[in-house]
Amino acid sequence: MSNRGVDNGLSTMINNDELLENGYLVLPEWINPGVAMYFNSRVFRYLEVPSANDYRQGEGGGSGEHHRSWNSYGHEAWEAVLEMCCPPLAKKVGGNIVPTYSYQRMYLNGAAMAHHSDRPSCQISLTINLGQSHPWSVYVTSLKTKKYVEIVQKPGDALLYLGCNVSHFRDYFQGDWYSQLFLHYVCANQENAEHFWDSSNRENPEGRHIDYLNESIKHNWKKVLHKDGIMDRDEPYSLDEMSKEHYFPIKESEHPFIKPGNLSKEQEIDKEEFDVELSKSNNQIEMEADPNDLPKIEDIHGNEYDPKQMSDKQHDFAEDDLPDEIEFEDA
Repeated sequence: MSNRGVDNGLSTMINNDELLENGYLVLPEWINPGVAMYFNSRVFRYLEVPSANDYRQGEGGGSGEHHRSWNSYGHEAWEAVLEMCCPPLAKKVGGNIVPTYSYQRMYLNGAAMAHHSDRPSCQISLTINLGQSHPWSVYVTSLKTKKYVEIVQKPGDALLYLGCNVSHFRDYFQGDWYSQLFLHYVCANQENAEHFWDSSNRENPEGRHIDYLNESIKHNWKKVLHKDGIMDRDEPYSLDEMSKEHYFPIKESEHPFIKPGNLSKEQEIDKEEFDVELSKSNNQIEMEADPNDLPKIEDIHGNEYDPKQMSDKQHDFAEDDLPDEIEFEDA
């Protein structure tokens, strides 16, 4: 497959010099490796029953699909990823782009990918590794050197490339399985309008347009949601007022009435209980008195004294004396 000298707005709408100069960019961890691992687990789940999950064997022959591969075009899971990656990819390339289609492929031992460049719907493309039993190099032509460059990916890594402008291929795979996700886009200009959402290859291309989807929800939400008698159900449902304003303390020190032996961190407390405990302490946090840091005591004449230095007679005339159980060590 070949598309020679394809521009269609690249040179005027893309503002990434490195991409335009080389024809590709390596994007490590474009998808979080943990997320890639989850996506790959979904692939294996879908392939338990391929035909029921929009997967089919590679056609082989001159189709470009190796016969030792499982393939899915426009799967709803990968179309969601296609849409999610569009805004950050537009920022990366420095221009407005429109999604065309997604493609997921599971390569098996002995599979390969022939030398080729892509059709017009693949003007700006991502190839993302979701998982692998063994590493497997992909080769992409550099526009700068006119030679192939070898790229080795880890799960989550992406290769951004100008699919219509640079050829790419993979040699025969020696491992067990290799899971790859392809996301394709075009520049958002009139020249590419016929390729938006890969219109020529979809039965209902307008159904992929976000404006169409929003309009469809506006008119059909009730038909979609109010079915199987769900709105005919009239059953009691308690708001559980007994649990109103419950909370669980994070640290004991945050609550003045929580002390060792009083209330554990695992015990539930509601606002009413908190207020009761707080009122018991007159909004004061109970603490052991520090004999070395006590407030001044005032006598009936308004004179202030250091409690540690007061005589018994002065204590007798003090208005706001300390409790009798507090004793002082001799200085």
